[in-house]
Formats: sequence, structure tokens, C-alpha cells
Amino acid sequence: MNYGGDEVDSIRSFDVESQRSTENLQEIEIYPATENWKQMETESFLAYFPVKETILFLDEPVRLQESAEIVEKEYFHSLESREEAGIEADEIPIQVEQTDHTIGKMNKYYGIAFTMLESKCGMFKVRSVYSLQVKTVNPYNSSFELLTRDLKKLKRTGYRVILVSGSRTRAKRLAEDLRDYDLSSFYSEEMERQVNPGEIMVTCGYISEGYEYPMLKFTVISESDIFGKKKKKKKRKTYEGKKIQEFAELKPGDYVVHENHGLGIYQGGIEKVEVDTVTRDYMKISYADGGILYIPATQMDLIQKYAGADAKPPKLNKLGTPQWKKTKGQVKKAVQLIAKDLVKLYATRQQTEGYVYGPDTVWQREFEEMFPFEETEDQLRAIEDTKKDMESTKIMDRLICGDVGYGKTEIAIRAAFKAVQEGKQVVYLVPTTILAQQHYNTFIQRFKDFPVRVDLMSRFRTQAQQKKQ
Repeated sequence: MNYGGDEVDSIRSFDVESQRSTENLQEIEIYPATENWKQMETESFLAYFPVKETILFLDEPVRLQESAEIVEKEYFHSLESREEAGIEADEIPIQVEQTDHTIGKMNKYYGIAFTMLESKCGMFKVRSVYSLQVKTVNPYNSSFELLTRDLKKLKRTGYRVILVSGSRTRAKRLAEDLRDYDLSSFYSEEMERQVNPGEIMVTCGYISEGYEYPMLKFTVISESDIFGKKKKKKKRKTYEGKKIQEFAELKPGDYVVHENHGLGIYQGGIEKVEVDTVTRDYMKISYADGGILYIPATQMDLIQKYAGADAKPPKLNKLGTPQWKKTKGQVKKAVQLIAKDLVKLYATRQQTEGYVYGPDTVWQREFEEMFPFEETEDQLRAIEDTKKDMESTKIMDRLICGDVGYGKTEIAIRAAFKAVQEGKQVVYLVPTTILAQQHYNTFIQRFKDFPVRVDLMSRFRTQAQQKKQ
């Protein structure tokens, strides 16, 4: 919130990471941290879980106890500081239970604790101790030769091996490829099936990393162990309709548009101006015929950078004339005419129901998993929105924009695959003959493992071929 004396000039939401304002707000509601907390009954979190029906899993119990003791110590230190400041203990809404009391309650439950080293578990009661030797799986970095060499070694020593792939299609193909290397591998979806010593089972599922139990001669290898992990792309923060938020975005001489006064030139710098004994920061914008407008820095949200298609400098507005108001009126009238036509068009479309496609099938998921590249965030969102359109009663009306190489074709390919599964034909129109041939080759490559016919209609085809199609 920005203040001008005792008055609130503006309220804005902001992004925590970039510390930049994202949206102007008209009002906000601020609630107290607690409400009537003196009348509230407090209860331990453990009280919500029945003792005989709950199992507690503890990761490094000694560290858990140490962390609890640190919180407890900080809490009581805070109490002492508040008492010195004259605040009564019963006026503090936050209460922390002592560590020994909490662990005493936890000891009444059945629990399993995991610890790297055999040591005492502090105040936690230990009923039995079991030692397990577990090893990680070495990465193969897409080297099938290294994988098969290790699998043959594991087979000779009587290991039971499970390979986990994220796709049924890839899992079946992996089992076939391993058999070509004289490895007795098979595909199965029966997770309760007993794998015999020397056998290699390939199944569909997901685990982040593989592991090995040497004492049991049992190992699980994940797809990421074989081909490497996919790097997750950091999700970009997007802001719609972002106006100028800080002075660094403006340079002297930039054309700017004020919401109420029109097009002018930013003169740069901040000037301090005293009005009614109150000094404030103002921005200086020049207009036609020497007009000067001083705008409070707190009203920067009323200004946008000028963006025009013409290369020549734009014509500045003149202060004190109805020129800008007239321009806005003409634009508003034109927008109303366009809106009226769009309302008629969409009213007609709303009255007509389109074909409703079913949800994604197993084939659809396997088809999408065979895409050899990593999808971008925008691409995944466009694919999801397109399929939602197909599964609704509304007639699809969607435009997908993007530069060359940003994955628009794959969006169309997945929509086409969804359509042909329900017996529909798909026509893919392109502006040039060369582009038609390129997309035809892409479709052939993507659909080669599925019973879908793909053909080409262009001037490269003879009249006889076109009639046959």
C-alpha cells in the first residue's frame, strides 16, 4: 500500500520472487491472525489419530527430537522476552507442548524409524532393530551396452530384476530389445507376480530412482537410471496486461500514453513539487504545443508505453483539447461494433452443439509418451485446452499462436489422433506444397506404430492419385 500522508494512494498485489507489482486493487480485506483464541480449545495433532489404527514413520528420530527441542527452547525464550515486556503468558495465542510430553505420546503408537547409523534413538522407545543393506543403482546414461552387461552379470549371480518404465509401449519394447541380447526378460503388469532368480521382469509404473538389496539378491532399475532424468523447466511467471511498474522501464524521450490525457513524451527524472505544504515526487510528460503535465509518481499505473506499428514518430496530443477524448470515443464506438458482431456470431455458435469426444484412452497416453522431445509449459497447456474443447459440447473455436519450432504441429497431431480413435477423418490444411510434404512426413513418423492411414493431397500427386484418395 502506498500512502500520501494519511491517505492511501494505491493498493497493489506483488510477486514475492521479483518484488514487482502485478495488479492494482480497489480494496483488500485484512483478517486477524486468530479470532477469539482465548475461547478456543487446543489439542495435540496426534489426538486425531487412533493409537491402535495408526503407524508412525519417523525419519532420523534423533534429529526429530533435536529439532523439537530447539523449537521448544526458542518458544520459552520468547515467553521470557514477552514477560519482560509486560505481556502476560495467557495473552499469547501460540502454545508449544514440551518435547518429552510429545514423544511420550508418540511412544504409545506403533512406529517404524529409519536411521542411517545404528545409534540410540533418544527418548523414543525401540522395541526391535533390523539392519538392511541398500544400494543405489549406477546410472547408465543411455548406454544400452552397459545395461545389458550388468543384467547378464546379475542373471549369472541369481538376482531377481525388475525394470520399471513409464509407458506400456516403451516397457514392452524394452523387454523385446533385452531378449535380442539373450536375456530372459518378459513384460507383466501383475505386480504381485513372484520373480524367480535369474529372471528379468519389465513392467509399467514409475519410481524416481532404482535400488538394490544385495542380501536378498533383488534389484529394481528405473527408466531414469537407464536414460537419465528429465530436467524440469522452471515455470515462468506471467503477468497479463502489465503496465509500467518502475521508473527503470522508462527512458527520457519514450512515447507514453496517459489514460486521461493521451500521447506524450516522458522527459525523464523525478521532480519534487510542493503542493499545499506537502512535497511529493512527480513525473514530467510533455505534449504538443509545449504542454507539460506533472503526474504523481504514485499514479504511474495510469501510464503505458506507446506501441505502434508505424516507423514514423506518432502525433502528440494537445492538453486542454477534446482531441484525446474524441479519439477514445471513436475507438470505443468501433470496439462496440466489433463486439456486436461477435455477440451475434457466438450466440449462433452457442445454440449449436458439436461432437463430444471421450476422455483420453490408453492409446492416447501411449501415443503422447512416444513424443521424442520434452514439452514446454505453454505447449502442455495448449494441448490440455484443445482436448478439453474436443470433450465439451461447444464447437471448437481456438487459435494457437507461436513462433516456428515451438511445437504447434504436435498439438494438432495429438488432437488428430484423438479424433481418429472415434472413427473421424482429419483434414490438415497448410499454405504451401512444400509445407504439406513436410507435415505429411511428420505425421507418417508419429503414427507409424498405430493403425492410422495418413495420406497427402497436393500438386505433387497425379490426378489419378488425387481421385483415388
